[in-house]
Amino acid sequence: MVSAINSSTFTPPLNAAASTGGLEARLARYQKELSDCVNCDSAKTLEGKQKIQDVANKISEIKTRIDEVAAAKTSTHPAAITEVAPPSGQAFPNVGSRLDVFA
Repeated sequence: MVSAINSSTFTPPLNAAASTGGLEARLARYQKELSDCVNCDSAKTLEGKQKIQDVANKISEIKTRIDEVAAAKTSTHPAAITEVAPPSGQAFPNVGSRLDVFA
């Protein structure tokens, strides 16, 4: 017998790359909108100033969310080792000392 899974019980894993991608797209859109609002003739009116403030608040919220996602990603995935050093400062032994005779 197959039973339905309630969507409220399932929480998908956090995919930082996917979630920041969407946030960054929205951020770019709001930054363009802010630029348009600031450079508009109505920027000095009360309504224009309110619109500028609203868009600036949205940008701030998105930047905060991106920072939160990045912080969650770094806390769950420790930094990887990117360089291998030879033991106690010595050169790597046997590097380049083998010859492939079947080449």
